[in-house]
Formats: sequence, structure tokens, C-alpha cells
Amino acid sequence: MPSNASKKEKETAQTTGHENISAIKIQHRGLMTLLSDMGFRGNASEKTFHDYIKSLRKLGVPVSSAEAPRNGHMIVYSYENVVDLALALSLRVYHVIPDTVLRELVHARPVLHRLYRQAYHERSTGLGSPVRVGSGSATVVVQGVYLDLKLDHVAGRLVSFGPPTVLTPLEAVRTLTDANIASRAFRPFPLSTLCEQIVSRSRQAMSADVGEEIRPARESH
Repeated sequence: MPSNASKKEKETAQTTGHENISAIKIQHRGLMTLLSDMGFRGNASEKTFHDYIKSLRKLGVPVSSAEAPRNGHMIVYSYENVVDLALALSLRVYHVIPDTVLRELVHARPVLHRLYRQAYHERSTGLGSPVRVGSGSATVVVQGVYLDLKLDHVAGRLVSFGPPTVLTPLEAVRTLTDANIASRAFRPFPLSTLCEQIVSRSRQAMSADVGEEIRPARESH
């Protein structure tokens, strides 16, 4: 059942924060800061985490070195690039993500990028409008767009992937409780939440890049 949030409240939530996601341009230092702040680095050393991110880029996630736009010698990552990388890191099992899954993410990139933009802009309205789940006093409000990659990876083998689609909060809850897919390892993912966290940290990340720009040129990240 839809929540009773007023139209004005929804519009306020929709326009809060850094709306111009196309203005997000993050370089290496800012990217590492953002991902670490979101908890993706965990207990790994800075060098270990850097090397892992570099290994993902060799496989085209979030973008290959040859394709990447640059500011001088530094790769510049867009909003969509950062979400690509954060999503891949979120799908890790035992600290790594299978190459077969990475290849599917790269192949689905045009569709995923459109869904990333929708997930942020409709994080509290439209597809992501809040719903109340439960009955009586035992209710919880769920909101935001969810991503269903239709991904199933079993015993080291990719069983199925895609096409990626987005779900309303109610559709996500129904999918999560569907007994027919109980064995699926990867369930609908709270995409709006991830996107909102990235956008909210983007200014700090871009500020961290200022020092990077004035350092002497060395290895291209």
C-alpha cells in the first residue's frame, strides 16, 4: 500500500542534494576516498585495494584505460562509472567477483547506465515511491528503486544473467519473498541507496582530487 507522504514532501526529497549528476567527475584519489568511505576497502591495505581496482579496470570495469576520458594523465570517472564500480564491488563473493559476471556487467553497461540515472532521480518518487509493508503496528516503509540483474552464479558457474531491470519497492519485496527464487544467490539490489550514497559523497571526493591534479605526473591511474 502506498505511503501517505504528501506531494510536497516527495518533491522536497527529490530535489535534495547534488542533482546534477552529469557534473560528477572524479579522479583516482577521490575515487579511492569515496569507495573507502563507503566501506568497500574493508581491512585491506591501500595498496591491495588500489591493485584490485586496477585489476578490474583491465577487465573493463568501470572503464578500460584506452576508453577512459582524461584530465591530463589522470582518468576521469563519471557518475555512471563510479556506480559501475561500486555495483561490481557489492557483488563480490569472498572478496572477488567472477570474471564471467564482470563480462556481463560490461556487456549490459548501456542499459545499466540508464537505470543508474533513473534510480537516483526516482529514489523517493515515481518508481521509488515509498510503500508500507506489513500490517497494523508491524509495518516498515520501503522506498527507492531496486535493481534485479537476474543473476545466478552457482558452484563457480554463471547460470543466468539479465536482462537487468528495475523494480519498485513492493516488487522488490515480492521478489525477495518468492519461494520460487529462494535459491538465487543474488537478490534485488537497493540501487537508489547506492546511488544516493555516491552522489552525497561526490563533492568530498572531487575535493580530494584537487591535490592530485597538482602533483607531478607519474603513473596513469
